[in-house]
Amino acid sequence: MRRLFHFLCAAFIGITSAHAGAVPRPVVIDIGHQYTASGAESPDGKINEYAFWAQYAIEVRKEVEAAGYPCIITNRSEAPTKEPLATYNKESGVVHLNKPDKNAKRYPSTHHPEHIGAGMISADYAIEKRALCAVFLHLNSVGSKWSTTPPTGLIICNKNNGNALGEAVCEAMLTDLLDQPGGMPNGKKGIKVMPRHIGSQSGAGWMNTLDAENIPAIIFEAVYVNNRGHVDFISNDANARKLARTIAKGIVNWLKTNHPLPPAEPEAPAAPLPIYTMEVFPADTVPVPRSFLPDMYGVSASDLPDMYKQVILKGAETPAESVLPEEEQPDAAK
Repeated sequence: MRRLFHFLCAAFIGITSAHAGAVPRPVVIDIGHQYTASGAESPDGKINEYAFWAQYAIEVRKEVEAAGYPCIITNRSEAPTKEPLATYNKESGVVHLNKPDKNAKRYPSTHHPEHIGAGMISADYAIEKRALCAVFLHLNSVGSKWSTTPPTGLIICNKNNGNALGEAVCEAMLTDLLDQPGGMPNGKKGIKVMPRHIGSQSGAGWMNTLDAENIPAIIFEAVYVNNRGHVDFISNDANARKLARTIAKGIVNWLKTNHPLPPAEPEAPAAPLPIYTMEVFPADTVPVPRSFLPDMYGVSASDLPDMYKQVILKGAETPAESVLPEEEQPDAAK
């Protein structure tokens, strides 16, 4: 035989594994205030509360989702039309609830009408989504002028359910960011986690509503826009992202403790590859598909020795057809 042909046929089957059980309930991240009433602003105008979180809330969501938990960003107002806010909101996939609190308007919860407050629509949304927790992102301020005294950071949590979540975010901030090398200066003042049962007629009555549904909730107020050290730090893009990721780290640590994901199922063993064997026969014996040799292996009948014009693929599912050119077919095969 002039040539030896080595043929290999392989089939690959991809199998993906998923976590057992249902998809976890989501984490709701709410951007505080709204573009028409944007909350606190630094004395130099560099930092605006709503605009800051419109840009950086997505960093919180990314980290939560990377840990395997669904995450939704919400805002009580309509979507902004001015740039760059419109782009920030679109890139972050913000769910706009279209019920702004114009003139600090307060209204009752749909689910618990005895609770009244501004921003109640965000709490109601978290209830409807059966959120694992709700985190309201804000920036704090103690006046419109620069403060020379480093402030104590503040994380407010709902009284009956939110303390552990608040402590987890606080620990992440103290460990990774506040007064750490390369972190945000805070004069060693730390952060206070403050459980609070706000009266039903108060502006932040949404905390009671979430407590009534056993949904842990916190209001992040640990960064002050009238503190120069804080403003200088978060005015840097990389630092602002670090702040958001640090908050996310605390959320994820709490989730892993209180809502651990089931272990991933082991990958199923790959199905055995089909084994095909090739036999070469003299002409006028068993035909094979005409396209088998030229299409799959780039050879033609003329490449075979004269006495070996036909081959058969054992295991082939389709009827065989001669590999010989039509004009070379014996009469019986035409």
